Amino acid sequence: MAAAAEKDRSGAPAPTAIRVSRLSHRFGATEVLAGIDLEVAPGETLALVGPSGCGKSTLLELVAGLQPLQAGRIEIDGDPAPAARTALSAWMPQRDMLLPWKRAADNAAVALRLAGGDRRESRRLAAAMLDRLGLSGFADALPGELSGGMRQRVAVARTLLAGTPVLLLDEPFAALDAITRGELQTWLRATLASEHRSTLLVTHDVEEALYVADRAAILTPRPAAVAAVIEAPTTPAAARADAISAPAFVAARAAALKSLGAAA
Repeated sequence: MAAAAEKDRSGAPAPTAIRVSRLSHRFGATEVLAGIDLEVAPGETLALVGPSGCGKSTLLELVAGLQPLQAGRIEIDGDPAPAARTALSAWMPQRDMLLPWKRAADNAAVALRLAGGDRRESRRLAAAMLDRLGLSGFADALPGELSGGMRQRVAVARTLLAGTPVLLLDEPFAALDAITRGELQTWLRATLASEHRSTLLVTHDVEEALYVADRAAILTPRPAAVAAVIEAPTTPAAARADAISAPAFVAARAAALKSLGAAA
């Protein structure tokens, strides 16, 4: 049973950071989402897995309050207001969207500066975050001087520095090569564990979903509905290659792939 749906010993529902209820959406005559129900507990990471074009990114934008609701309800920390959802969440799109004329620390500090933070202090906090994320010594680098993996780390640093309790990550590693993607999956898994943010992670990669997230919601082709929710196996902080080859992980991956095949 999903953590968000469990009850505590008093019988009261466990706290829920994100709740999506009966969410449907269409673009003109095209139905994109069909009755989505999802819950994410505080500090939990839920991956959304499904075929390309099934509506995963649209779902994230609706949660963030970036598109108007047509049918259903979305709450973040119990508040359904779009402005509140926008204020409580930080959305990272598929592209890193770094400003080419700003150095890495200044790109990472964008949210702090927009919130009225002092430039020098914002830059100091951003540089410290970059150090945490393995980019020590690159605070003054321009985006054009960074590799794709480095740029993605700067983009995630910018998202984390927004300071919101909810993170919405839209295929953050989709454009990277397999080796860099694997390295950043390990890094993101550790980062989310230490940050204790409630996270929705969109991916089309089952292995990424089960390695990084606590649970994976398998979505059907458009119009998307939830076909299954797969619990990620509990694996120790071992090397990624060892974790994804463990019997429990292999079984969970097979169950997720079976659900994807059935959904198609």
